[in-house]
Amino acid sequence: WDVFEFAHALRHFDPSWSQPHVPGFPLFILAGKLIHLLVRDELLALRWVSALASALSVPLLYRLGRRVGERERAALWAAWWCTVPLFWRFGVLPLSYTLEALVAVGLAAMWWEVWQGGGMSPWLLGGLFGLSGGVRPSTWLVMGPLWLATLCRRPRREAMLAGLAFAAGAALWLVPTVALSGGWTVYHTISRNLSAGLFLPETLLGGDWTAPWRHVLHLAKVLAAGCGPAVLALPVAAWLWLSRRAPADRFMALWAGGGVFYVLVFHFGQDGYLLAFLPPLGYGLVEAWQWLLLRRAAEPRRAALALALGVALLVNNTAVFLARDQARLQAASDAWARRIGIVRRHFIPDETLLFDFGTFHEASWYLKEYRTGICTLLARPTDSIPLAAQGFFVSEHQDVEPKRWWYPSGYRGEPLKLPDRLRYLVCTNGFLESCYQGREPLRRIPETSPAVWWLPVPPGSQLHCGYLAWWLEPADPGRP
Repeated sequence: WDVFEFAHALRHFDPSWSQPHVPGFPLFILAGKLIHLLVRDELLALRWVSALASALSVPLLYRLGRRVGERERAALWAAWWCTVPLFWRFGVLPLSYTLEALVAVGLAAMWWEVWQGGGMSPWLLGGLFGLSGGVRPSTWLVMGPLWLATLCRRPRREAMLAGLAFAAGAALWLVPTVALSGGWTVYHTISRNLSAGLFLPETLLGGDWTAPWRHVLHLAKVLAAGCGPAVLALPVAAWLWLSRRAPADRFMALWAGGGVFYVLVFHFGQDGYLLAFLPPLGYGLVEAWQWLLLRRAAEPRRAALALALGVALLVNNTAVFLARDQARLQAASDAWARRIGIVRRHFIPDETLLFDFGTFHEASWYLKEYRTGICTLLARPTDSIPLAAQGFFVSEHQDVEPKRWWYPSGYRGEPLKLPDRLRYLVCTNGFLESCYQGREPLRRIPETSPAVWWLPVPPGSQLHCGYLAWWLEPADPGRP
């Protein structure tokens, strides 16, 4: 549901009401606003931001590869990037991950010149890095080790100026965001409580010593899904980086290391976090496979082997992507086949609201003619999240496409008044049956699995979501 927070922010930017949630991502929202002038659809405008960022990252990555090494490796690197499943998945989602990846590659391309002893204005060196936090502040942590190492290569006076420029660049987006949120006290409070309730409990900083291990497993899973068997060469890449210590090796190691450190210690949410530091890992993969296959090849065979390597890496990524997704799609279709028939036989689309939790995307996809409501159950009691999540508010915004969605917009703790035309509330997710706490029992069709659950909706009813609980409340409390 983050995508709808971002979409609503194009009309009304206010992080204090989760439009979008803190830190606000103001530069991503600004990019969406600019495209929204041409594309009069909020979600489509943000999708264009992601798609354009993905497209621009390819030539930028190739250009960086040409500066770092030979043309052959640069071409393989850019081609590999184009076959990574995450590149395509997040390249069409209205989220800020691909724009962060573009920013990370752009910063790396500029910093490489300084790394090689070239000159760069300290104000440009620090200012752009400070400004990058307006896309995603996680960029500061991912690219931070590489930035600090780059500063060490400049005279002390220039490094200090770059630090001042970083603060100025950060202020350019942070000060307006704080002002639009209602001031520093409000912004600080919602940031602190959101971190305390949602982020810190699942990280090393929050005292969870098992979190890094879970994040390691998550990282390994995402890498394996995106790179397939080719990812087995990453230990070889790490060995090359540590043993040779060439400028390019140290540069890529710091870039990748900053990202790995970030997800292990701070946070690893969606798989899109990986995009900001996946390029150096991809460079390591290409470098390792080149070393393994080409280091002893005679010159006439190098071109043929390099071509074979490139084809193998690209086919590997694509085959893993297609085989994995085809299997998942088929399994989902089989599971939904009977459920679709049940819903269509018993419920009229104009009089029905589908209510779903973790599979709301599937419900909307397989039953396009029905409106879909996203149940936003609190994962923790409200007393453990003092302000930032005092219950979720589900609302309907006519300005945001697709109009058949009902989605969360902030942590307001208000019920949703259902339209009088609705007669049925239908649950397609068994988890919601276990969380239901209403007075009227849920009705089930059929008795066997898979099943759907439904409730009649009296006129004027209100829908409530709380801590692992949801219920329907009639307008007249005395009414059954």
